Amino acid sequence: MVKHSEIMNLREEEISAIIEQLSKKTDGFENPRIVLIGGYALRAFTSLSRYTRDCDFVLRKSDGWNLDKIRKLLPKDLSTETLRKRMVMVF
Repeated sequence: MVKHSEIMNLREEEISAIIEQLSKKTDGFENPRIVLIGGYALRAFTSLSRYTRDCDFVLRKSDGWNLDKIRKLLPKDLSTETLRKRMVMVF
């Protein structure tokens, strides 16, 4: 029987590969500018893993929703469960 920690580690590897691919396709998260937030951002600075189920990004709305452009860069066999678009005013 597969252990829970083994399943979580496999998921971590898959998400890491997706983040790496997205980084390459966006010039290191610069075009468009993307900021990784949440559990995976925390993971970049600590050795602890929260084994979160999602991967959160923040990006500006520019010439339409950049999020739609990002979604097209993801692997074809990857599905997204939730896609939220919100306008946030930054001062």
